[in-house]
Amino acid sequence: MIFGIGTDLVEIERIAKVLARHGDRFTGYILTDSEGAEAKRRGDSVQFIAGRWAAKEAVAKALGCGLGGRCAWRDIEVTGSASGAPVVMLSGDGARTMKENGIARVFVSISHERGHAVAMAVAEKNDTPS
Repeated sequence: MIFGIGTDLVEIERIAKVLARHGDRFTGYILTDSEGAEAKRRGDSVQFIAGRWAAKEAVAKALGCGLGGRCAWRDIEVTGSASGAPVVMLSGDGARTMKENGIARVFVSISHERGHAVAMAVAEKNDTPS
């Protein structure tokens, strides 16, 4: 059963401007250490960071916790599976929100097109009562 859905759209140029002003301070605030390392490794780091921004916003909306509210940016980590599909891992208040609401899984999809990054997330509840 679906608990919640979330979506987010961000202009990649907006993220580029924030990165130009704040650099590592910005990435350290929104990305986990492994996401930050991945961003540095990639040639398209601005696009990658914009995608992670959109994904984390979408996940927070699906969980109903709100970034900067109950969930912190670094409570939500988006990694890649062996196939390259994004995988959501939660920690801290994100993991607590998931457990308290009986959420079994969170799915996310990220896309980039013409200067924008978009993400959609679905939080799925356990089928059995907790």
